[in-house]
Amino acid sequence: MTDLKEQEIGRFVAQDFRTAAVFSEYGIDFCCKGNRALAKVCEKNGIAVDEILEN
Repeated sequence: MTDLKEQEIGRFVAQDFRTAAVFSEYGIDFCCKGNRALAKVCEKNGIAVDEILEN
């Protein structure tokens, strides 16, 4: 099983469209830059990855 923190953000949205609202709330571009790992995106934006995963 893939660690969710290393999963690409575009894959989250592809698997469950409701995650798009969460990413949008945090200002995360999941469309054009959806090939980035969640942990990397959160680190770059100063967001706790666990906070995203809880939503």
